[in-house]
Amino acid sequence: MKSFLVTMTLLFSMTALAEPVKYADSLMIESSAFDGPREIMISLPKSYVRNKDVRYPVIYTVRGQLDLLSVVAAIDMLAAEAPEFIVVGISGAGSEFIPDGEDGQSKYSQLLHNEVVPYIEGKFRTAPYSILIGHSAAGKFVTNDWLSRGNDFSSYYAISPELHDGAINARVTSIAQKTLSSKSPLLVSMGNEGRRMQSLFDELEKHEALSPRVNFIRFEDQTHMSGRVNTVMAGIRGSFANWRPSKKVESGKFGELRAHYLGLSERYGYEIEIPLETMKRESAFHCASDIEERWQVASDIVKYAVSRNADNADEFFDISDEMVGYGMADGSKRLTSFVCEQSPKHRRCDR
Repeated sequence: MKSFLVTMTLLFSMTALAEPVKYADSLMIESSAFDGPREIMISLPKSYVRNKDVRYPVIYTVRGQLDLLSVVAAIDMLAAEAPEFIVVGISGAGSEFIPDGEDGQSKYSQLLHNEVVPYIEGKFRTAPYSILIGHSAAGKFVTNDWLSRGNDFSSYYAISPELHDGAINARVTSIAQKTLSSKSPLLVSMGNEGRRMQSLFDELEKHEALSPRVNFIRFEDQTHMSGRVNTVMAGIRGSFANWRPSKKVESGKFGELRAHYLGLSERYGYEIEIPLETMKRESAFHCASDIEERWQVASDIVKYAVSRNADNADEFFDISDEMVGYGMADGSKRLTSFVCEQSPKHRRCDR
């Protein structure tokens, strides 16, 4: 009997380990451009369900069936440095990215601009900030889309775009005398990918008309495939430089922390909330201090967080309980009292 239980336990463990990791939901939309259904994949931020009033910037990933995972992985690695994103992967194949005419547009362009973007903006809480990302053939599509339109997205990242045929370079040369200064920023990356690609990349980099809207970056130690995560990370760090406040601001007066995020809201054009995890961490830090001035900062943090969302009271009670386990009983009592001042009818508070 014991052997049977051990065997069943092992089988259960193996089955559990075999469960695939889910990083996006798949759904089908009807596409007029392609006269049929088209798969798109959606990865929502972890806080999306909890923060019902928060809007999120969107990353649209061309050829999402291959490259969405790289984008999601890069965002996860930058969790402390950048905002949370809604990530959209749009399935596609190389031939679909080829422009139909001289304007650089294709059926895939119609799918992206006329169908997917309106669908996402209508169904999800999106902020007015978006990024278009593509790799290889999809990177060439992103570059063409930027040259043809260039303002539909807040930023564009072309990862190792296919340059072999010289078409992109020819398009740039044909518009070299025109101003491109009004377009959104474009990041073009290249790994260690052979003489032909390198020479065309060098040629593009020298075009004065592309400066300063286009940023070129090389990854000498990366291949055509491995540069995907590196480029997304570099792009997001550039697009959201100084997103996280300094430690001095984070742990200082609450007014300074609020001012930082109000400044971000003004810069990016949508309301950007102080992360709940930051408020929880800093409230515990201040409550554990022996300095009374810090206690007031903790009280200000709790008051603000609970006023934004009453359910946040539970989050602060959880932190208070953890503080006890770390030997900070006095700090825990302070934090509990601050939460109860804002939520006196909570089950954890004396009525």
